[in-house]
Amino acid sequence: MGISLSACVLSVILSMSRIGTIYIVVCILLMYFKSKRERIVLALIAGILMVLSAFLVKTDSTEGRLFILSRTFQLIMEKPLFGWGTNGFELQYMNVQADYFATHPQSHYAMLADNVRHPLNEFLYVASNYGVIVLFVLCACICLVCQYYKKNRTEEGKLGMEILTGILMFSLFSYPFHYLFVWIMLIYALFLVFANFITRKRTRRWVIGGSVVLLLTLGYWKARQYCLEKEWLEVEEASRYKSSRTILPQYKRLYTKLYDNSHFLYNYAFVLREAGKYEEALQIAKECNLRLADYDLSLLLGDINSDLRNDDEAVSYYTLAHNMCPNRFAPLCAIYDIYKSQGKREKCMNLIKEILDKPIKVPSRATMEYVDYIRSEAKNYNL
Repeated sequence: MGISLSACVLSVILSMSRIGTIYIVVCILLMYFKSKRERIVLALIAGILMVLSAFLVKTDSTEGRLFILSRTFQLIMEKPLFGWGTNGFELQYMNVQADYFATHPQSHYAMLADNVRHPLNEFLYVASNYGVIVLFVLCACICLVCQYYKKNRTEEGKLGMEILTGILMFSLFSYPFHYLFVWIMLIYALFLVFANFITRKRTRRWVIGGSVVLLLTLGYWKARQYCLEKEWLEVEEASRYKSSRTILPQYKRLYTKLYDNSHFLYNYAFVLREAGKYEEALQIAKECNLRLADYDLSLLLGDINSDLRNDDEAVSYYTLAHNMCPNRFAPLCAIYDIYKSQGKREKCMNLIKEILDKPIKVPSRATMEYVDYIRSEAKNYNL
């Protein structure tokens, strides 16, 4: 037991997870500090540690998180009551980020920008998708759980509350509910807290019956989802060693089942483009765009329109991709190629200067290939 606990603690510390390390330190201290006054002091210490870690450790990460939070608040304020609907964050956030950098091209946040699909806070994710009304209901439910435990304290309930506290803490700084294990632990923790109520004779039958129905429904849904994703993964793997045209019939069959899955639609559009079916690829990519705003998708839409010689649309999508993640080189180089093919010399020269002056966030082979290409092109303009 001691060895397992030590291994878990060491793993979290070595992962450099600030909130994980703080949570483990707090949990260890809770084992030795029992009184209410000591625990209040402990809560203050935990708060101070979080503030210090935010400003002294991984400061770029902290600034990036603050930027995402500020844009998320902006998104929520546009539709505060009922939100943007299911997957509304994925559909709207990157457009908000693009709008910001379009009007603030010199912002120091540009070097920190990345493809964002979650605000790194489960409560803000709920608010952006479903509005503050649902968020208020969720917070009220949390308060009711705490109030019930306060009036019905048990050792099992204490363990349940400790699990819930951990989930709550990570929900403020990450996206734990993307993992099935967290849902299982949440259900287990709630069972521990409400064990006395659940085991009463009057409620036992209803709770057991409802739980069975719920588990069977969720089990069927997860099993179906798993089978579809497994089938998709097999087709995707096959596409690596088979020609795109050979694999397309399988993608077309999967499309009838996964037509509402934005990740599948992106993959399908990519394969269609590889097969040279540009019109179909554009149609599927636009369907994907109705469910997802994304740097990679904008870049793909630009590439497809470029293949179709829809230069204006291609430049528009490349510009959108550039504004979403201003530190990337691919969109600007793609725009340069279009202007070069159109013979727009002055615009080409301006782009060359902009690309060569751009700082490199993370040196990589792909990035250096873009830079070397533009340097070679600069010689043609005596730059």
